[in-house]
Amino acid sequence: METLEEYRPIRFLIRKDIDSGFLLYNTATGGIVLLHGDEDITASLHQLIEMHFYVPNDFDEFSWIDKQRLKYINKESKIVANYTIITTLDCNARCFYCYEKGQSRIYMSQNTANDIADYIIKNAKPGITQNIRWFGGEPMVNEKVIDLICEKLAAHNVLYRSRMISNGVLFNENNISKAKKSWHLRKVQITLDGTEKVYQKAKSYVNATGKEFLRVLDNIEAMLKAKIQVVIRLNQDLYNTEDLLSLVELLSERFKDKRGLSVYNSLLFTKERDTNETNLLRYESFLKLQNSLLEKKLQKNKEIRKHIKIRHCMADSDSAILIGPTGKIGKCEHYTNEFLIGSIYEEDYDLEMMNKWKETYDVKEKCRTCPLYPQCVRIKMCPEEYENCSMEQCENKIHQLQMSMEVAYYNQQAKRKG
Repeated sequence: METLEEYRPIRFLIRKDIDSGFLLYNTATGGIVLLHGDEDITASLHQLIEMHFYVPNDFDEFSWIDKQRLKYINKESKIVANYTIITTLDCNARCFYCYEKGQSRIYMSQNTANDIADYIIKNAKPGITQNIRWFGGEPMVNEKVIDLICEKLAAHNVLYRSRMISNGVLFNENNISKAKKSWHLRKVQITLDGTEKVYQKAKSYVNATGKEFLRVLDNIEAMLKAKIQVVIRLNQDLYNTEDLLSLVELLSERFKDKRGLSVYNSLLFTKERDTNETNLLRYESFLKLQNSLLEKKLQKNKEIRKHIKIRHCMADSDSAILIGPTGKIGKCEHYTNEFLIGSIYEEDYDLEMMNKWKETYDVKEKCRTCPLYPQCVRIKMCPEEYENCSMEQCENKIHQLQMSMEVAYYNQQAKRKG
């Protein structure tokens, strides 16, 4: 018979207090349990041990996670079926924070688009859907190469679906219909920087008419009507937080009851660490806006992860590549001219560079007490990662998980009753 003296809580538990007790979420296994009080621990100890919520006192959970992660990686598909395709490095906007500032504004030619389609066709496996993400610059500036690639894939009976990162200005009724039918466009992410005046200034459109903000809102509505999901990203910093709160009110009123829309906020990336005081202010402003989105039901709670995380993003995944406008192949949209792994005109990838994209930061001492360890993969090559993650980052991730835990639990209860 197991006793509490022999066992302890695994270090990967996150707690969320609710009316009937408290929820525990195991970030290693994805399991959630409800305990009505501490006395439930003794009564349910055998079950908690079986679910890896409690482990022997001498259990090394970190070595266990590392072995589990390696096991998942070895099972992972090595077939490339996820493509980020950069149609152009040009853009119709000149956002002051754009990381592509200063790059050559290269356009993909129709010949290269043809060759990219051939490359996807050659590597596509029967029955496996090819996932394409259109990226730029602004991908819609070079709309014709999207047409060409999709037409050729369809002609060769290749299964595909696509999504896009766009500012949304160049859409209209005709190309939204085409995007749905021909591009198999499922989702578009569109960035907003504030209400009309702030937005127009931040985007600084080339040949601006002053009506871009309203046009984007109209296009979002048209996409939703066409059953294309829209994710609005609010690029946030201290300068525009209050204005973004006004934008949330506007979005909530205009798009209430619209299915397929979600909104989230993201702090603008800074290359240098801010002071502790500035970090705290940015974090507080982030939470303020996030809470507003949740209150208005514009932001969807993230689904609880059911297993440990094995990849940081597409950059360290063997199943995903980025194809630039000249046919060169890379792993990350932040690097279109360097750290490349090959070309559509070559048979093999640069394995040394591919492995470089998989190098992770060494585990720090504070990681040994962090409940997020099973869901944390931080690669050295990522320009948005630091060697040491901040306390604010960890707190926010735990805060988001706690909200998701509660939603997941009550949804589960509703299904059981229904």
